[in-house]
Amino acid sequence: MLNKIVNILVVLTITTSVFAQAPRAKIYAEPMSEHRLETLGLSTNSVSSGIKVTAVGTYWYFSPRNIANSLSITDFSFTLLSQPSGSTAAIEPLLPTMVGLKPDVAGNYEVKLSITTSGGTHDTTVTFLAGNYVGVGKFDGVNGSFPKCMTCHSSDPKFSTIFDKWQASGHGQTLKKLINKPGFFPAQCLKCHTTGTDHNLQASNKGFDDIAAQIGYTYTGPGFGKWDTLKAAGSGALVNLANVGCEMCHGTGSQHAAAPSKETIAISYDGGLCQRCHDEPPESNTFLEYELSGHATPYWSNSFAQGPAAQNNSLTNCVRCHDAKGFINYSYDRTTNSTGWTQANQDRISCSACHDPHGSGNMASLRFSPASGDTLANGYNYTARANGAGKLCMSCHKSHYNNETYVPTGNIPSYWGPHHSSQTDMLLGQNAAKFGNTSYPSSQVHSMLENQCVDCHMAETDSPENKNKVGGHTWRMSNPATGYDNVKNCWTCHGSINSFDDIIAGGDYDNNGVTESFRKEIDGLLRLLRIQLPPVGIDSISYTMINANNNLNERKGFWNYQLVAYDGSRGVHNPQYAVAVLQQSIIALGGNITNVYEPKPETLPQALGLDQNYPNPFNPETKISFALPTDGQVSLKVYDASGVEVATLVNKDMTAGLHSVYFNAATLPSGIYFYRLSYGTQAITKKMVLLK
Repeated sequence: MLNKIVNILVVLTITTSVFAQAPRAKIYAEPMSEHRLETLGLSTNSVSSGIKVTAVGTYWYFSPRNIANSLSITDFSFTLLSQPSGSTAAIEPLLPTMVGLKPDVAGNYEVKLSITTSGGTHDTTVTFLAGNYVGVGKFDGVNGSFPKCMTCHSSDPKFSTIFDKWQASGHGQTLKKLINKPGFFPAQCLKCHTTGTDHNLQASNKGFDDIAAQIGYTYTGPGFGKWDTLKAAGSGALVNLANVGCEMCHGTGSQHAAAPSKETIAISYDGGLCQRCHDEPPESNTFLEYELSGHATPYWSNSFAQGPAAQNNSLTNCVRCHDAKGFINYSYDRTTNSTGWTQANQDRISCSACHDPHGSGNMASLRFSPASGDTLANGYNYTARANGAGKLCMSCHKSHYNNETYVPTGNIPSYWGPHHSSQTDMLLGQNAAKFGNTSYPSSQVHSMLENQCVDCHMAETDSPENKNKVGGHTWRMSNPATGYDNVKNCWTCHGSINSFDDIIAGGDYDNNGVTESFRKEIDGLLRLLRIQLPPVGIDSISYTMINANNNLNERKGFWNYQLVAYDGSRGVHNPQYAVAVLQQSIIALGGNITNVYEPKPETLPQALGLDQNYPNPFNPETKISFALPTDGQVSLKVYDASGVEVATLVNKDMTAGLHSVYFNAATLPSGIYFYRLSYGTQAITKKMVLLK
């Protein structure tokens, strides 16, 4: 009997092991931009959004994926199981791990993928749709007829609200603005600024270029009144395709109009959807930058598959910050039920997570951060201290727990602590564990920046060899490959430094006998705290020993270590707070600190300052930064070369510190402009150049 039980257990163990290694196939539709085509050496000349609904005559690009585990695919095959009547399309080998399919007739294309790994084989099938463009309808007052999108959706208040936001957004208005005044806007720009223009493979699918040819309209370049000419062409036949409309993101609409359902339209949250147009160096480097960021690399844990009870948008809801749709739902104060999810369900934190493609009214169509999320885990509400673009970042980049209730109780496993993104807590000087009546001084300078996180992490660089490697959508402030630090925005307070290590600390905080750069002092303090934590005397931390000891000071010290280390800025976000937290933790654990930090008056700007706008020349947006030595009434206005005011960027009371605003000149002609900062009896004027 015992042998039988043992045999059964062995069989179950082997069976479980086999199933654990079994693959799961996924057909990945690859997004493809002109830049990526060139990089991969593909000659198809066809750009793709990587969604399941595409236009007749444009390619899908398919790659095999194993989403069950990390086992490599040793063999795979794609098969076209079915296609519309009259179609002669076929699967085309393109690269060792990529095939192509160019649909030639509107309809459904069923594709099968078979993969083999060392853990077994698996098949999957997906139905892709090809169709023709129909146009958005109702754009700029021109209704159009069925099957345009809004001929059906205008009766739904939800879609009407979305349409109204989109029509006023950059996706809706940019073409109209750019072609209606003199400037640089050649015909090749229509590929990304209209719906359905060939990009670049010639195809007949009722896109903007096809309708233009049909009615005899020829684009001859920008100029006054050119929008009215386009709008009138063919009795309004073009205007509903003269934008980045619904079909540029959701796929062609003809099949959806014929059989309305979610299966006949594409809804994607992947960043590749935007890649087709926002990956066009040197004009648009956004996607090139994004791929270097942490946002582009998804992190998945099986714990993300949380049931309905866990879907409350609390800080411990993983999906809210590790999945694009989850974050979008959070921004609307909705929840995402991830019951039964696997990694196949996850979308990386993509463009649409932060930017609403339908428009939001915010700068760059950034999404709104819900008021219900403006609170740290320790109960501190930061609404009054975070009103700029960086507030959106704070939705995720903060500790998950309140140290006062979390630290004293419970076991300490490997994942214990504030979590791996404690930046907002550090910036605002919050949520460090205290020892007795300890209070920690906190710097306010960096948290007073107009757009906080954005002002520093998205600052563009004027270093050619580091362009696209730091700033912008990389969110990086350093390029490890070259040792470059993007510190130009630090000059207002720190002078013309070249790197963060040029900022010398105010003392030898880590007791090594040398006053070093501030970041190195923080590194030294982190090392001292590691040595004071179990196993004491060794430069390492054992969470199992801290758990076994159940000593409150050790638990507090471990929390504080992670709070500073996981912040990732090496103290830069809040220098006073970082030094004080680490020093007091070391002292509480019996360590010796002879140069205990004593806060000095904060370094606020000593005089009114106005930086040169960046970039300059610019088209169409530029950033203007200024410094205020005290609180006061501020005015920042823009004038053309003849002295006529063309924009008021600021006209309000503002606090002392560093501030930045953006000036968008999309509606203005090329030329020289002046921006003037007025503060009390003082005024500074500088020149900038708009070049289109």
